[in-house]
Amino acid sequence: MADDIQQKLAKLQLTPELEYALQKEFPPLNEEDELGAANFNVVDYLNAHYGTEEDLQDLPAKIQHLDQQVEKYDTEIKDCVRSQAYASERARDALRQVNEEAARLVERIASVKQKAEQSENMVKDVCSEIRQLDYAKKNITFMMISLKRLIMLITGIEQLREFCIEKRYKDAANLIEATAELTSYFADYKDTVP
Repeated sequence: MADDIQQKLAKLQLTPELEYALQKEFPPLNEEDELGAANFNVVDYLNAHYGTEEDLQDLPAKIQHLDQQVEKYDTEIKDCVRSQAYASERARDALRQVNEEAARLVERIASVKQKAEQSENMVKDVCSEIRQLDYAKKNITFMMISLKRLIMLITGIEQLREFCIEKRYKDAANLIEATAELTSYFADYKDTVP
């Protein structure tokens, strides 16, 4: 029977975590313990403890006690294995949930990145339009100033004509100076206007 158990234990392969839990729960026997000794001999042990017939009378009670201990240890081992299996299953579930959350997070990041790119493009477009409007404003302002000066020049020339007709030469002299200044402003446009 002991050889059968030894063979079954030799075939049994446990995970490192389970082996650690078993070693923690059931520490190895001490070297002083004769059952745990490397040179343990079953026959010598039995002869030393049960050498007489009187010693054998207690044997059924001891066997029953040992069977109860084996059953207790079997139950504890099964509980440890079951607990390890449930822990492994919970770990798999937790890992699956983490992977799902990570996938959702990656999707959200991609969505935020896409929206940020769209916003950036929209801001670029708005900035471009603002620049165009700014140029248009500058051109309109320049044109309005030019038109005011042109109106002042035309008005000045008409007044100069009236002063000359009325022979108000002193007033005409002052007006000539202002008209000449306004004319110099339009001198650059002589070649461009047909």
